[in-house]
Amino acid sequence: MAYTGPALNLIEFERDWEPAAQKAGLRTGTFGQSEGLSLPYAWREPAPGAPWLYLSAGIHGDEPAGALALLAFLQEGLLPARVGVVAFPLLNPEGLRANTREHPQYGDLNRDYRAFNSPHMRAHRDCLQALGHTYALAVCLHEDWESAGYYIYEHVEGNRPGLGRKMLDAVEPICGIDRAPVIEDRRADDGLITSAPGTVTPEDLDGGWAEALYLGEGLCPEVYTLEAPSDQDLDVRVRAHLAALKVAAAAECLRGH
Repeated sequence: MAYTGPALNLIEFERDWEPAAQKAGLRTGTFGQSEGLSLPYAWREPAPGAPWLYLSAGIHGDEPAGALALLAFLQEGLLPARVGVVAFPLLNPEGLRANTREHPQYGDLNRDYRAFNSPHMRAHRDCLQALGHTYALAVCLHEDWESAGYYIYEHVEGNRPGLGRKMLDAVEPICGIDRAPVIEDRRADDGLITSAPGTVTPEDLDGGWAEALYLGEGLCPEVYTLEAPSDQDLDVRVRAHLAALKVAAAAECLRGH
């Protein structure tokens, strides 16, 4: 089986993205281009002493809800005040155009943060290095067409308390939680899969390396990969992601500065 729902309309999204970002006080630009499609991002400097927030979506082309949730997050003015933000909404525009998980030439881009075989991930890495930031919190928006409900990968440093359970509590009334004891070959606790830096190896990901792990192994102590059930309506998935993003926006690590 594979995802059979609606694809992201890239033309409409790109038309709406820039004004939404600017309305939220973000500057917009591109960090690369491939096959005539731009790789957009947006950023806003923090107030003095305030932290950075990282947001991304669209690394899998059959997961349109993440990009739409990021767009709604900006349109509704939900970014926390004073916080710096970097947002990457379309990491795999060719896949989004084709409505396929993988990039048509470079395969699964979310396993390319070790070898950096694709120009997309090399450009993303180079952009992050040029920005030179570390992030208090990172959220990567995904979907899973095999899942019975919403679930979250929580990659958190040390013994610090995570936000995953609060996010799931916010999401549950909207689309339900995947309560399987094992999800994607990982032990899960009522929709929450936890790990810490240094506990996941490339061998666990068939030799590849995911964006969330790349971030969590040096750039950010608190990374969340949010997985919406893509067999549910697109609007439901967007609303579920938006509910989780609201929890992230209220996180203590973003407010206490």
